[in-house]
Amino acid sequence: MGSTVSNYNIATGACNTGYAKQKNPITNQTVSCACSLSGGYFINGNSCLLCTSITASGLTVAGCQNCSQTEAYFQDGVTCIYCPGVISSTGAVTSNGCVCLASYFWNTLTGTCQCDWFNGYTLNGGSCLNCANISNTILPASTTGCSCAPGYIWNPVNLVCDCDPNGGSFFSPFDGCINCFMRGSNGKKVSNGTSCLCLAGFTWDPVQLICVCDYKQNFYQLMNGICWDCSQIANSNGLATPLGCGCANGLTWVADSCVCPSDYVNMGNTCMSCSNAVSFLSGTTLSGCNACLNSQGFFLSNGICVACSKLKQTTGAATSSGCTCKNSSLLWVSSFNGCACSFVNGGYVSNIVSGQLSCSVCTGSCNCGGSSNTIYTPTDANNGICTPCTGLPFSTGVQVSGGCQCYTGYAWS
Repeated sequence: MGSTVSNYNIATGACNTGYAKQKNPITNQTVSCACSLSGGYFINGNSCLLCTSITASGLTVAGCQNCSQTEAYFQDGVTCIYCPGVISSTGAVTSNGCVCLASYFWNTLTGTCQCDWFNGYTLNGGSCLNCANISNTILPASTTGCSCAPGYIWNPVNLVCDCDPNGGSFFSPFDGCINCFMRGSNGKKVSNGTSCLCLAGFTWDPVQLICVCDYKQNFYQLMNGICWDCSQIANSNGLATPLGCGCANGLTWVADSCVCPSDYVNMGNTCMSCSNAVSFLSGTTLSGCNACLNSQGFFLSNGICVACSKLKQTTGAATSSGCTCKNSSLLWVSSFNGCACSFVNGGYVSNIVSGQLSCSVCTGSCNCGGSSNTIYTPTDANNGICTPCTGLPFSTGVQVSGGCQCYTGYAWS
């Protein structure tokens, strides 16, 4: 310890009379000269007094010398603290320390009641300031002030969280502090300090002062508020307009999805009117089409009514689970509404010949027949499908690790 430590005599290398070396309970290092219980002293407020000097009613010399909790003393290392004398305490004592007033906590390192910064209180002018009453603060506080949310900085003079011009905010003369962290951006402002730098798929709206979905980047804000990439919407052509995502195959954008219009049915990825009776199986009725009845060969898939008779490799019949495939070598795969070769060890594998699908019996481990640029995807414990990358929409036709290689802007799913 150096000469700057209170009550330490550098000449003798020992603490002054009435004091003893106090160690940090965590590191076990000597950190100060503290009022010595073994020397017959105790702490009352900021004073180190002899136990024999006690004159207060209800207190005894023996109680002090034994640091008795019954008389409201707490032993802290080499020191005995009289809890009623601790600033901001209730005067009560427990086995863990003196009991502090609300908004304070007992600091075992200093033996004092301090502002409870962990729960949002900080020292201000001799009392504890409740940071929860100040806008834009977060937990925990610190010993020097309240902690502010990203984009704000603590002002110790005015006791507020101010706009932080160096931390992702800028000040507008008309709208006050514009915090980019709270505007749908990446928390950064552009160099001229008049707008926030938006995430991919968003653009800055100078009227609303927020980042909004940018349809020019082919993003559209769905009804639930999520900004979505139109290329990830089923049956979308991947393009966006101010009104929604564009749809492929004659489908229409309705309620955040691409569907056939009312009284239309999906016929082989083409929307056709239910009134066109020649397009249906024998016995199909207009009402059956409109109701998408399984009994008349229709299957409801993600809000789209599919006519099984217009899908390849099906019998035209439908169930609540999908369309019925032509034979046992085929398996209905709901993820893309079609029949594919059912793969098991010694089962079937797909062959694409002149653009037509046929299923061949596997031998040995099969593994998609060893076909190059073909991906196997299990559908359950015993079945799966083999997908040739060649001819797959938006694919380069090349197999890569984990799937088929996609064109730029697309991802394998």
